[in-house]
Amino acid sequence: MTPSRLYFTLDQDLVEDDSRVWVEVIQGHLFDSYLIQSWHADSEILLHVNIEHVCRALRSATNCTELVMKLTKKNSQPYLDFKIGTMSSTGVVRPITQDIPVTVCPAEDIEAVKPPQFPIANVNIYLPDVRMLKNVVERMKAISHVVTVRANMEGEFELLVENDVATVRTHFKNLENPPFKEGQAPADDVPASQFFAATIDTRRLLNFIQAAQNFADQAHMLMSISTRVVVLFLLHDDMNLSYIVPIRSS
Repeated sequence: MTPSRLYFTLDQDLVEDDSRVWVEVIQGHLFDSYLIQSWHADSEILLHVNIEHVCRALRSATNCTELVMKLTKKNSQPYLDFKIGTMSSTGVVRPITQDIPVTVCPAEDIEAVKPPQFPIANVNIYLPDVRMLKNVVERMKAISHVVTVRANMEGEFELLVENDVATVRTHFKNLENPPFKEGQAPADDVPASQFFAATIDTRRLLNFIQAAQNFADQAHMLMSISTRVVVLFLLHDDMNLSYIVPIRSS
């Protein structure tokens, strides 16, 4: 938590491989009023929290009239205190309080939690409609637990799965390729028509698509393929999510 943004990531000690999730949220898009104070020089706070507990509290706040989140302490135990105002059928506001235990990390640990460094990509491409893509990947998941993704800089994107009895390939065209950042473009002699491929877990790709579906048409899905990982980006006005997925084979 910083004065301008909130960042969410998974505890790497609990991750089984080199995958990583990083979410950035602009606090002004999330809160009407926001105040943060800490002993850290830049007024930053690092918390360890069970995300399931947070989700449960937020589900309780569905259709609420007011939601206040506050970091507090009770009997020496720090908590995220959620005060939720809900409207009864008679028009009376009923207060609900949920306390989620958290761990407040030492200020010196903050420096170790940094945004991921993305490798130079061979290709960047915006993915097709989330509903169409979800339908395709769900069917492919029944065929194989891994999927090969292929793309080029001419707006072409392919998904391929195979097993002992079948090979299924889906081809998309006329997609958009965002420009590379300065100094991160591949070699000039690589033709735009050249495909780059990587094989990743089908389940991981489907999990990302299902998350993107929550934003309907309000977010863009972007894929970057490099030699070591596939990076999936979910780009929204209020937040950005990046999901680094290790390559199984290529």
